[in-house]
Amino acid sequence: MFTPGIEEIAADLGTSSEVVVGATTGFVVFLGLGPLILAPLSETFGRRKLYLICFSIFALLQIPTALSPNVESLIAVRAISGFFGSTLRFIHLRHVCMPDQTLTMQSRRWYRKRRRDHQ
Repeated sequence: MFTPGIEEIAADLGTSSEVVVGATTGFVVFLGLGPLILAPLSETFGRRKLYLICFSIFALLQIPTALSPNVESLIAVRAISGFFGSTLRFIHLRHVCMPDQTLTMQSRRWYRKRRRDHQ
């Protein structure tokens, strides 16, 4: 959890908490921009492959985030991790873990909704 520790992070890096909020801002901005590039790539190369690569990079980027020596590198690494972490927003987990059951789940949901509408 990043936000509750902003004061401590600012003290460790010798800066103000307003500057450290820039790391969260960068993360959220790239969380929104990531799907613009990664979503078309998922259609080209496959969702599962892209998800596994991006999630691995996202997980590995947590190490330099924790070891950042200054606030500039913290902001940069958090922004990049937001980019790669954005795959969770547009690739639903069941497409990756249970691709063969996705159509079955979607058809059941459609059938239940249709049945409710006609009662």
